[in-house]
Amino acid sequence: MHYNRNGFPVEVRTYRKEPTFWDKARFYVCAVLIATLIILAIFLTSCSKGDLAYGAEVWKLTAYCPCVKCCGKSDGITASGRKARYGYVAGNWLAFGTKVKIEGLGIFEVQDRGARSHFGSKNDHKKRLDIFFPTHQEALRFGVQYKEVEVLNV
Repeated sequence: MHYNRNGFPVEVRTYRKEPTFWDKARFYVCAVLIATLIILAIFLTSCSKGDLAYGAEVWKLTAYCPCVKCCGKSDGITASGRKARYGYVAGNWLAFGTKVKIEGLGIFEVQDRGARSHFGSKNDHKKRLDIFFPTHQEALRFGVQYKEVEVLNV
């Protein structure tokens, strides 16, 4: 309750200013921004590094076999220590065990490495894979191809 200068009570009415268009717009922009940040935070915390995948891109594909001409050795053991077989590929910057889907050929697993100058490194991501074939003749027949490759897990 308010009093005038003579001490009598007076009713004081306060008028609230109506919000302008810009006040409302600012409120809705802030609300949308906060909702977007919450959704992004939920997505990032629920998604582990292994779930993230690269989209399909065109990569250069070559072929190799376990012969001395292709590998410099003939024991057929990959850089990961496994016996080489069809379904394995060499790729330097992808971790061993990474699955890649190659257009028209299927799903392959990275289990070998190649020359840095051709296949890159952790800091130099070259879009190139070397597919293992059991015989030199099959590797030659495959030759060099360009196909869409999708990294399924890292």
